Amino acid sequence: MRIKVGVMGAAGGKMSPRAKMLSYKLGKAVAEAGCVVVTGGCPGLPFEATRGAKEAGGLTIGVSPGLNYHEHVHLYKSPVEYLDILIYTG
Repeated sequence: MRIKVGVMGAAGGKMSPRAKMLSYKLGKAVAEAGCVVVTGGCPGLPFEATRGAKEAGGLTIGVSPGLNYHEHVHLYKSPVEYLDILIYTG
């Protein structure tokens, strides 16, 4: 089993296009290496990493502070696109 560190970073606020592009490329590279991308399941840089991973055919996991899907999307305003699995921590 190979483990790679995924993207931890800005989930909001102002992010440069370069930071977004690098996060996307990192997610894509992790997926191309046959590894899983695990993020906070939030917008921003983690979203870009999952987008890159999915477009490369990878598996993505998001960890949400919500109790369920509804809280993840409506309370925390977090995306579900490009996430294969969501883990709710409540």
